[in-house]
Amino acid sequence: MESIRPDQEPNRPPESDGPMIERRDVLAAGLALGIGAQGWRGMNAAPTAARTGNRRPPLPTNPFTLGVASGDPMPFGVVLWTRLALDPTADGGGMPDVDYRVRFEVAEDPNMERIVRRGARRAQPKNGHAVHVDFWGLRPNRPYWYRFRVGSHLSPIGRTRTTPWWAGPNATLTFGHASCQRYSGGFYAAYADMAESDLDLVVHVGDYIYETGGSGARSDPLPESITLDQYRNRYALYKTDPDLQAAHATAPWVFTWDDHEVENNYTGLVPEVGSSTPDPVAFAARRRAAYQAYWENMPIRRRPDADGSFQIYRKLNWGNLTDLYLTDTRQYRDDQICGSGDIGPPCDFSFDPDTTVFGARQERWLGASLERSRATWTTVASSIMVAPWIIGPGDPGFFNLDQWDGYPVARQRLLDDLAAHAAGQTVVLSGDLHVAQAGSVRADPRDPESTYLGAEFTATSISTNRSDALNALLPVIVANSPDLDWADGTDRGWVKHTVQRDAWQADFRHVEDHQQLNSPVRTVRSWTLPRGGELEGN
Repeated sequence: MESIRPDQEPNRPPESDGPMIERRDVLAAGLALGIGAQGWRGMNAAPTAARTGNRRPPLPTNPFTLGVASGDPMPFGVVLWTRLALDPTADGGGMPDVDYRVRFEVAEDPNMERIVRRGARRAQPKNGHAVHVDFWGLRPNRPYWYRFRVGSHLSPIGRTRTTPWWAGPNATLTFGHASCQRYSGGFYAAYADMAESDLDLVVHVGDYIYETGGSGARSDPLPESITLDQYRNRYALYKTDPDLQAAHATAPWVFTWDDHEVENNYTGLVPEVGSSTPDPVAFAARRRAAYQAYWENMPIRRRPDADGSFQIYRKLNWGNLTDLYLTDTRQYRDDQICGSGDIGPPCDFSFDPDTTVFGARQERWLGASLERSRATWTTVASSIMVAPWIIGPGDPGFFNLDQWDGYPVARQRLLDDLAAHAAGQTVVLSGDLHVAQAGSVRADPRDPESTYLGAEFTATSISTNRSDALNALLPVIVANSPDLDWADGTDRGWVKHTVQRDAWQADFRHVEDHQQLNSPVRTVRSWTLPRGGELEGN
């Protein structure tokens, strides 16, 4: 079945909802591998090599070591994902260099008894033995359960859901918001908490992997990722984590990336200062490999283009409750030339009217999409912070030039589009800084009296550490930044968002000690944005 382009809207008529299955039932269904071959009801046993003449070597152990996931949900469809790997961090995942036929089932219940779809896809070595199942035919606004099989081996059962075609006056969306999960930085207690939180969706705003390894709470012994195999192996290392697998298996995810999926602080086809691949040709090959590995390891509808580019900006509609714009702040942006580090004063480049973060095509797409929207809330997922983060006041001041602060003219175009065309109140979801933050978004960030557009919530990191020096500066940054209401860089965690017609609530869930396995998680701060009002702290 053909994939739907990110700029297309579903054009099928709405279908009636059937009886709803409680979302918490998936937890009782079990996410373990040992559900037994007898649980694969309604599907014939895999034919043997002797009967079919198939010379593929049998898989000696269960290859679903990286779990299952779903993503890019729509009213009538969703993308299901898995990837076969006998030895996850070995080149090729330890798999034989042949195709395998992987079967899938989708059901209306966690026991996989009411099957509504089944089929098969090929897991091919050229794609890292990844499987993407993109299909239509489901009903809107309801949960589904799914699993895979290859030979006699079964995957865990995952839960996904479709989006509503239309959201009623009492509609609610509950979703998680995460970023920055360096494997060696700590454990994923935040994801264990997320998996138990009965979410409709997870939004990840970047730095799903880090291209380099290291030692910390746990070891990432892999070499720096430069080749396709190296990026594949790093994704595999991260995805072996059971808490990350559980979070993927309980709700559909949508993603955008930041820089570490390729290399720290890269912009377009320009590597970072001091890159291991400084040659332009070598870096272009590296970026192509990184983009291919990203697609292979994510439940994403669109795949990379033949020229090595990869359009990941797209829109997700949650009925008419919110439109979520997943933006790309890395692939098309101009290189930052005001300084070799993140922190510094702006320069003439910053105020060049042609400077861009989104690129011209993405800017046009966003403006046109905003103009067509009729949603109550306008949600923009940006890997980098939109509102000013003023480290040192004065003229010109000191900023983090890797954020939107380094591109003030481009940011103003974004804010102008939101002010002119956004039908609903704006909420920005950002990450990257490893700091939890809440603040305001205004039509002119230089004028604290300008039109109030909405709020920005920045998720702290899942596990990546923040420097003590920056934490010490945070009270100064908050004092210098009139649109920043609160910041906390001491904890790791995630944000739980609850969206209704009349209000948006953000609960910051933080881990007590991310360097301890199974650490407790609690809500440290809650913020509410009333529809038509301004941000309120609870």
